[in-house]
Amino acid sequence: MNPRIKNYLYFTIFITFLVLAYQLYTDLSADYKNPDSQLQDKVNLPPNESTDLAAPDFTIFDQQGREVKLSDFRGQPVVLNFWASWCPPCRKEMPHFNEVYQESREQVVFLMVDLIDGTRETESKGKAFVREQNFSFPIYFDSQLSAAQAFGVGPIPITFLINAEGNVVQVYQGAIDKDALYSGIRLITQ
Repeated sequence: MNPRIKNYLYFTIFITFLVLAYQLYTDLSADYKNPDSQLQDKVNLPPNESTDLAAPDFTIFDQQGREVKLSDFRGQPVVLNFWASWCPPCRKEMPHFNEVYQESREQVVFLMVDLIDGTRETESKGKAFVREQNFSFPIYFDSQLSAAQAFGVGPIPITFLINAEGNVVQVYQGAIDKDALYSGIRLITQ
């Protein structure tokens, strides 16, 4: 067989394999649901539709390495955001969170949770990103990914709005802007 035709045939088979592998990956990813999370079905609820699901408790760490639990903020409305510094949509929404945090920090707790996998995202990378951007909101680290698992977090960013009673009221998948954030805060502070 002609070497040129042989190379073309190998190339065609390789491209076909890549397309099929990608299709299988996207199909399986779309169907994946964390069996431990009832919240995964509640992403992007219509406004004012409450999930009436209690937010699961978890442990994360503050910048000084101290343990912080979601239950520590019981009785206060909470904006819970999962992000990583390598994530372009996360980076896009961070200035909105910083602006809203400046104006709303007295009435709402902001838990900006950096998902630490130890390779792609590390605590030092998260801290450096926040410092470089001059963000003033506090960041927390999910170094054991227990918070992400408790909430069934898949793609990031994802934001959960939790009322003072500890119920998830709204979930936003993907980057949100300050208008959506203000709207969500109104839902949990009423």
